[in-house]
This record gives sequence, C-alpha cells and structure tokens, in this order.
Amino acid sequence: MLETFNHTEGQELAGAGVLCLWAGMREIVSLVFQEEATEITSISGRQLLKMMEDFLNCPDVR
Repeated sequence: MLETFNHTEGQELAGAGVLCLWAGMREIVSLVFQEEATEITSISGRQLLKMMEDFLNCPDVR
C-alpha cells in the first residue's frame, strides 16, 4: 500500500493511494484509488519499482 497526502491551497487535505497485490509468479495487480473510481491494472515489477520511487519523491497530489 502506497499513500501520500498534501495540503491544498485552501488548507484541505488531498491524498492519493495505490494498493499492489501479487496475483501470480509474474503478475502484479495495481489498484489506484481516485476520488470517483478505482483503476485496476496489471503491472510489471519494473513498473511497481517506478511507482514506489515516484511515491517516495513526494508527488504533488493537488
């Protein structure tokens, strides 16, 4: 589970979250939580590492 939070200009809290599950030997399922929907995709290990790097770099979620 990857989560990040940020304050908007109006001092409201904005957040982003992703849940990744191993679905088999070489299958990773990514669930990206958005305000009105959840995006489900199959990603590679390399894509998961890139996603983790992006979250560790504190993305702007405004």
